[in-house]
Amino acid sequence: MRGQTVATKWKKKIGAAALTGLSWAIGWAPIAVVIGLIVDPDGSMDEMWVAIGAYPGFLCGVVFSVMIQISKGRDRIGELSVMRVGSVAAIAGVSVIVLPSVLVAGGDSSVLSGPLPATLLLGSVVLLSAISGIASRSAARLACCKTVSQELRT
Repeated sequence: MRGQTVATKWKKKIGAAALTGLSWAIGWAPIAVVIGLIVDPDGSMDEMWVAIGAYPGFLCGVVFSVMIQISKGRDRIGELSVMRVGSVAAIAGVSVIVLPSVLVAGGDSSVLSGPLPATLLLGSVVLLSAISGIASRSAARLACCKTVSQELRT
């Protein structure tokens, strides 16, 4: 019986991480398309701008969800402070961008085509992560408030 409970908890946590990643990917994809329209208005770069936003959005969302699950204790995400959620989300963004580039390139900054593009990439991912984390907290608070108000009506 206990093994089933642990397995159920893990399934819920994995599902929550996947849903968080998916929701962040859905939010980031249109932003990447807009950036693509600005950077490449004539379409000569032949990039898949939706994927350029969706993949890091998904990864940052999953990493954020795992980090929140580890750090939150018994609190729900809606009960955490905006500062805490935003900082955890920003750290998730940094880890998704910096860690793979360090592991793959051994710290070679030429992987990101120089310091300016690397700074712009890191800054935009960290900013989007922080905004997405705060939006996730707000959505959790809103869902919690609706559930409480529905329980009070019955």
